[in-house]
Amino acid sequence: MLAATLLIPPSASRGMLRHSEVAAVAPSEPSQSWLLKWTKAGEARKLPGTTVLHRQEQANVDIVRPDPGLDPGLWLAQLQTTDGVEYVQPNGTVRLLTANEPNDPELGKQVYLRQIRADKAWTLANKRSNITIALVDTGVDLDHPDLQGNLVGGTNLVQPGKPPEDDNGHGTNVAGVVAAVGDNRIGTAGILWKAGIMPIKALDSQGYGEEDRLGEAILYAVNHGAQIVVLSVGLYRYSPYMRDIVQYAESKGVLLVAAGGNDGKELSSKVAVKYPAAYPTVLAVAGATASGAPEMRSNPGPEIDVAASWRVYTTALGGGYKSQEGTSM
Repeated sequence: MLAATLLIPPSASRGMLRHSEVAAVAPSEPSQSWLLKWTKAGEARKLPGTTVLHRQEQANVDIVRPDPGLDPGLWLAQLQTTDGVEYVQPNGTVRLLTANEPNDPELGKQVYLRQIRADKAWTLANKRSNITIALVDTGVDLDHPDLQGNLVGGTNLVQPGKPPEDDNGHGTNVAGVVAAVGDNRIGTAGILWKAGIMPIKALDSQGYGEEDRLGEAILYAVNHGAQIVVLSVGLYRYSPYMRDIVQYAESKGVLLVAAGGNDGKELSSKVAVKYPAAYPTVLAVAGATASGAPEMRSNPGPEIDVAASWRVYTTALGGGYKSQEGTSM
């Protein structure tokens, strides 16, 4: 899977997260806006020196920034001591993390399906066609012949009012892994090839987005009937805002599945599982080699729940197919 990122202490483990661990955005990622949560619903009000860019009513969160000319540090300190404010945190940047059998002609390139015993999943899943899986990503190729039959609803949060069309390619890659139409004599087969795909475009053409949009995407999926939400994005740090969003999904019985991250080789001993995968109730996915061994580029950690093939063959923009890698796959 491809994912987005915000830094967590390597020692932090599932069930041991503390509010004090919410830190500044990594130095390379200065925050352009902040997430301000009010303690109680209806408490939201105009604060001196503060511009409200957007409001998420359901989360009781304002996306804010300091007025021009104000010192950001002093402004932030004032907000943190304001009555009625539960927390203020950076609105972090999220980005992709890159890295009876059906009669589909490209099935031979999907050898990993046998490794995970996908045939047994097909036997069970083919008895149900009411599963909806939301993909929070760059959108989906809405005209792809191996996906079109499974598309249901969706939304574009990057350009509201427009269809959730993929202008990057990653969302289309993930969609094929999850639910490419099976047994249709076209291309590949997905793991659940009768499931509905709900495309939610929350990342731009470069694979970037902001944390509030990621939260909005999850809320949309949960509120519009998705039973599973696939998150190919990640943050480098623990976030109370995202924690609340994850808890809401759990309260509604919705499973969140997230990429663990692809920094294993690059960051070595400093590597950690990305958020939201690192939250206790999120199904965290790592990568494995063709032999079933851990993929060295996949982020390890006690938060990991399952491992899947690091390299896959899947749907691509323009109606085609391609090989792709990463924990988001």
